[in-house]
Amino acid sequence: MLGFTALSFASIKVEGVFEATMPCPAFQSFRQQTNPGDSKVIPRQQYAAYARNKPNGAWLQIIVPEASPSLRWVNLSCGQSDLSSPRQVKGSNHQCQTKGQYDSYLLAVSWQHGFCQHATGVASKPECTAINQQQLSIYNLTLHGLWPTRQSCGIRYGYCEPDKKMDLTPSTISTLAPWMPNFYYQTEFGAYQWKKHGSCQYREDDDYFLLATSLVRQVDTSLIGRYIKQHVGKQMSTAQFKQVLIDNFGLHAVNRIQLSCINKRYLQEIRLSLGMDFEQHGTLVGKLISGPAVPSFAGNCAPTIEVEN
Repeated sequence: MLGFTALSFASIKVEGVFEATMPCPAFQSFRQQTNPGDSKVIPRQQYAAYARNKPNGAWLQIIVPEASPSLRWVNLSCGQSDLSSPRQVKGSNHQCQTKGQYDSYLLAVSWQHGFCQHATGVASKPECTAINQQQLSIYNLTLHGLWPTRQSCGIRYGYCEPDKKMDLTPSTISTLAPWMPNFYYQTEFGAYQWKKHGSCQYREDDDYFLLATSLVRQVDTSLIGRYIKQHVGKQMSTAQFKQVLIDNFGLHAVNRIQLSCINKRYLQEIRLSLGMDFEQHGTLVGKLISGPAVPSFAGNCAPTIEVEN
């Protein structure tokens, strides 16, 4: 079996906050009483609510930022809560810009050569100038962004704390640069990603970007990255690519992957839909099946596309 998400079939998603009044355990699984790191909620601290084990159930799934994994279950008797069902809450600008209200993630990874050779505005990007002039060699998938998403908001979810500054350590920048090559030259693009997307989740900037780096590395070394690199300088059938992935990952996982092309012809990006609890899954397949499905695998790409060299 491929595994399950953190939500059981009886669980219901909720929205709101939980304020702890007692230092109760924060369980990864309240049924099995598992608690990696011996995590506890802190009295008078508020936590974003994610799910309830059942209607009127006694257990609430919350986000504990300092815990790993961060999705934890706490007994409702340990605090006070203000909850609602997502079906009762309409998407609004407030909800679409409120930190911690995401219900999944979208990981966007780029094929840098397709982007740098065909996207508009690349003249202002020093990494593209260096790649196009053969001064920089990048032949791995790169990070566009790790985006907390809220299904009811679509692409409008973001800018939760737009004034929050990014201040990465030199070590993080050094680790990140091969996977987000703009960091070889400047930090503007990373700061934009942090302002728009990173500010909506609870990790600090270093942890957020290091997590995103580990994800793009996992995709790059997977069959997704290997298959793309086997077709560098060649044409590639989107249907054949999908079938190869289905044969190895399974249909449920592939239904969470979408391609993006420039002019329908040049591969620019691969987007992977991940569940809010994706960190609980070690394999890429597990991370994918925890997320919501995407409309189509081919996205805006033609039946045959090119992987630029």
